[in-house]
Amino acid sequence: MRTPLRLTLRMALAAVIVATSLTIAGGPASADSIQFFKVDKTGFCLDDSQQFGIRTFPCNGSNYQNWNVHVWGDNTRQLRNIATNRCIGASRNAAGNPQPIYGPCDSSVRMSWIIGRPFQGGGIKFIPQGYDTWHLCENAGNYEGGRSLAMWPSSASVIYRECTWR
Repeated sequence: MRTPLRLTLRMALAAVIVATSLTIAGGPASADSIQFFKVDKTGFCLDDSQQFGIRTFPCNGSNYQNWNVHVWGDNTRQLRNIATNRCIGASRNAAGNPQPIYGPCDSSVRMSWIIGRPFQGGGIKFIPQGYDTWHLCENAGNYEGGRSLAMWPSSASVIYRECTWR
């Protein structure tokens, strides 16, 4: 006859085995979250509109500035805009350097971001998967009331506030 204590212990042991196997296998990705991102230097938000594409723009709380952040099993992130349903990624330009792109979301490396920490001062930096010496930055200059985006190479001697997001 099984006692309630034995049954409870067996159920607890089964739960531990399942949890351990998920951890060993990489585990499930965490639930998606809706976030917005502000560049440290100007305080502008990451924005994607049908009319102007990806850029930074004065923060206004609209869905053009809200991003569904999906965490993949390898801990990289996919950033999907709530209003446009497009993802931001990186692809090589003619010179062979990464450039920001946007388009249909998929599970490819080009639409996947590593989240890094700046050299000091807090915040995060977006590092395109496959281009670990580059990160997503806000360009100087006006672009339809906002600023364009670019990939800049990492440098241990320079802290780019244009590349730090909060």
